[in-house]
Amino acid sequence: MAARFRLSRRTWQRVVQSPQVRAALAAKAARIATRARQMNAAEDGDADISTEAGTRPQGRPYSRVVSTDAEGEFGTQAVPRRRLLGRAARSV
Repeated sequence: MAARFRLSRRTWQRVVQSPQVRAALAAKAARIATRARQMNAAEDGDADISTEAGTRPQGRPYSRVVSTDAEGEFGTQAVPRRRLLGRAARSV
């Protein structure tokens, strides 16, 4: 039988703000960014892909991959949809 337990808000914040969690988030973002750069180069794209890290107002850390090709991510009538970040995130 599984044991039930509750985390206090302070314990939860200590866990999610720990260096190990931040490192894991940064490592995942770096893998996605690397894959997106590879796909961008293979498709002769001109997007600049980078990662950002920070802490949300409630204290939860984040790492995200950012591309300068916002139109190419979702597409418009004039720009075809490429979905570099979406495809990279799925493949990692």
